[in-house]
Amino acid sequence: MRALCLSHSYAHLPMPHPNDPTFPTKAARDLSTVLRNNTTPPEQVLWSRLKNRMLGGFKFRRQHPIGSFVADFYCDEIKLVVEVDSSYHDGRKEHDANRDIWMNSQSITVLRVMASELAKNEEGVLTEILRTAQRLLRDRESEKM
Repeated sequence: MRALCLSHSYAHLPMPHPNDPTFPTKAARDLSTVLRNNTTPPEQVLWSRLKNRMLGGFKFRRQHPIGSFVADFYCDEIKLVVEVDSSYHDGRKEHDANRDIWMNSQSITVLRVMASELAKNEEGVLTEILRTAQRLLRDRESEKM
């Protein structure tokens, strides 16, 4: 049986069991709400291209809580996190590395894109996200066989 997250915006989505490490903590759920209301310009640009299944039909969520962390963008179908890194992340390299290790231990792939690269080469960044998503989908489908 799956538990439902009580957060209003996710109430309709099946969530992992509360004993599952990926079950969002209350702090992560609260932080995700704050972050959704304070999106950075690079995140706004990327969200405008990821929302509504606009990239290859993949469903992305923004500022999605996973365990005690919040992912900038997350596609549950293929377990892909896309993080937009900017100068804000300069002092957080160790935190980000530990977070990536934890995400990988949960079979979640993390793709980091630089905000500066997104500004210079938006199509190139989108192509990289799409290629990664398609590869993960192929891998997932081949595991089912």
